[in-house]
Amino acid sequence: MSMVELADRLRLVVDSMNEGFGLLAPDFTILELNHEALRIDGRDRDDVVGHSHWEVYPGTEHSELGRTYKRAMDERVPLVLVYHHGWPDGRASWFETRIFPTNDGCLAVFFRDVTDQQVATERLLLSERLLLQVGETISEVLYVREVDEGRISYVSRAYEQVWGRPRAELYRDLHSFMAVVHPQDREKLHAAIAQQRAGHDTETEYRLVRPDGGERIIRDRAFVKPDPITQAMRVTGLATDITEYRRSQEQIARNAATFVGLVRSNPFGIYVVDADFRLIEVSKGAKPVFAGIEPLIGGDFATIIRKVWPEPFSTTVVELFRLTLATGAPYASPATVERRADIDVVEAYDWRIERIGLPDGRQGVVCYFYDLSERNSYEARLRQAIADKDLLAREIDHRVKNSLTIVSSLLNMQRDNAPTEETQAALDEAVSRVTAIARIHDGLHRSHDLGVVAFGDYLRALCDDLSKSMRRPGLELSLRSVAVDIPASEAMSIALIANELVTNAFKHGATAGATRIEVGFEDTSEALTLTVWDNGGGMPASSTDDAEGLGLSLVGSLVRQLGATIEMPPPGTPARFNLIVPKAAISLSR
Repeated sequence: MSMVELADRLRLVVDSMNEGFGLLAPDFTILELNHEALRIDGRDRDDVVGHSHWEVYPGTEHSELGRTYKRAMDERVPLVLVYHHGWPDGRASWFETRIFPTNDGCLAVFFRDVTDQQVATERLLLSERLLLQVGETISEVLYVREVDEGRISYVSRAYEQVWGRPRAELYRDLHSFMAVVHPQDREKLHAAIAQQRAGHDTETEYRLVRPDGGERIIRDRAFVKPDPITQAMRVTGLATDITEYRRSQEQIARNAATFVGLVRSNPFGIYVVDADFRLIEVSKGAKPVFAGIEPLIGGDFATIIRKVWPEPFSTTVVELFRLTLATGAPYASPATVERRADIDVVEAYDWRIERIGLPDGRQGVVCYFYDLSERNSYEARLRQAIADKDLLAREIDHRVKNSLTIVSSLLNMQRDNAPTEETQAALDEAVSRVTAIARIHDGLHRSHDLGVVAFGDYLRALCDDLSKSMRRPGLELSLRSVAVDIPASEAMSIALIANELVTNAFKHGATAGATRIEVGFEDTSEALTLTVWDNGGGMPASSTDDAEGLGLSLVGSLVRQLGATIEMPPPGTPARFNLIVPKAAISLSR
C-alpha cells in the first residue's frame, strides 16, 4: 500500500470519528480538521485550515485552553482539559479536549462536546449542595435511613437541638434516638417503623423527654422510596418540633373565646362566618341589620345575604367572602350604597372583611362595618346647600350686572343731554367704569368656578368695548393676553385699572399722535403683569394737575388695595404703564 493510499485511508478513519480532531503546527497554525470538527465549528475548511488558531478563535491565546496548548507544546506531554467555550452567536458549550504531542513537533487535538453531561453534573452537584444547605439550616430534623442496611446515612444539624443528643451517636447506633422518646409513645413509633419497612409512608406524633427534662412534641413524616440505582428501600423523613405550635393553638383557642365575647357585646357592626359558610357570631351593633332574619345564628350566610340585599350585589358579597375564606386576601369597600331587598330603604356602609382563625381550629371570615347612611344624608344636604349658595351667588351677580347696565344706560342718556363737553366727558368716564364693573359681575355669573373670573376673556371684551365707544379713527388697539382665572375681588380692581389706563391711552394718545395702543397681560411664576402702551408723543414734559386727575388717583388707590406696584412713565418719556400684582397677594385658580 502506497503512502498516498495510507494517508487517504487514515483521513477516512479520522473523518468517520464521532469526535472532533485537529492538528496544530508548532506555531499553532491549524493544519487539519476532520468533518466533526468542521461541523462543530460551522465554517468552511478554507476559513479555518491554514490560519493561526489564535486568529480563528480570538481570545483563546491567553485563556486556559491557550495555556494548555502551549504547555503541551513546550513540555511535550499529553494533557486533558474540560473548558467552557462561548460562540459568537451567544451559544455556550463545554468541550473535553485531549492533547497529544506528535513526533514531528505538532499537537494532535481530540475534542468532544460534553455540554449535556456538564450541565447534568452541575445540576446534580447543585441539588446536592442545596439539599445539604437546606438540611443544615432548617429547624426541622431531616434524616435519611437505609432500610435494608439498618443505618442512618444522613441526619441534619437540628437533631442535636431537638433531641438534645449528638448526631454522631445516631450514626453509630440507629436506635439511639429512641432513648429520648416518651415511654408511652415508643410502641406507636415502633409500629410506624414497621409500616415503613413494608413500604408505606407514615405520619406519627410523639413526645420527647430531653436530657434536660424538657418535653417536646414531634410530628414525624416519613416517605419510603427505592434508590433509583440499587432499588434498595430508603426512608426520607422530616421530624418537626410542634411544641410551640401546640401551645399557640391553645392560646388561639383562649383568644378566640375572648374574641367571641367581645364580638357579641360590641356596639359596632361585626359578624363572623365560619369555614362551612355559616353565620356564627353577630355583634350587638350588627343585629339591627339582620332584624327579622330567621334562622340567623347558624344559618347559611349566602341565604341570609340574599334576603337582605338584591342581585347582583348579594352574589358579589358572597363571592368576596368565599375568596377571602379561600385565599386570606382581605377586602375593603369604603362606601357601598344599595337598596335593601327586605325593606324599601337605601343604606350606605363602609365595610371590610378579613380571614381569621376560629376556636375549632379552622378559618373563618370576620366583617367589620360602619353605617354611613346618616352621614351620607348630612353630606347630601350639605351638597344641596352649597349648590343653592352657588345658584344664589350667580343670580346676585346676574342681577347686579343688570342693575349696572341700567345705570350705564341712564348715564348715557344723561350724557346725551349734557350742556357742556366737560360734563359729557365726565359721564363717558363714569359709563366706562360702570361697564367695567358690570362685565366683572357678568363674568362671575358665567364662570365655571364660583367666585372667579376668566380674566383673559374679560380683558378682550373690555378692549373691544373701549375701541367701539372711544371711536378714534386711525388708532388701532391690539391685545396679548393669557388665559387665567382670578378671584372676584382682585379681578374687579385689575379691571378698573385696565379700564382707566386704556381709556387714558385713547384720550391722550390720540391727541399726541398715537396710531397704536398695545395691551398685554402676562402670567409668570411670581406675578401677574398688565401693560398698557401707546406710540404717541409720550408723557408731558412737566406734571400737570390733569395728570393727577380722578383716573390716576383711582388707579393709585386700587394699586394699594391690591398690594401691587405700578411703574409710571416719567415726564417726557413714552407712555408705558406696567401694573405688577404679586401672586402672593392673591389666590389663583387655573
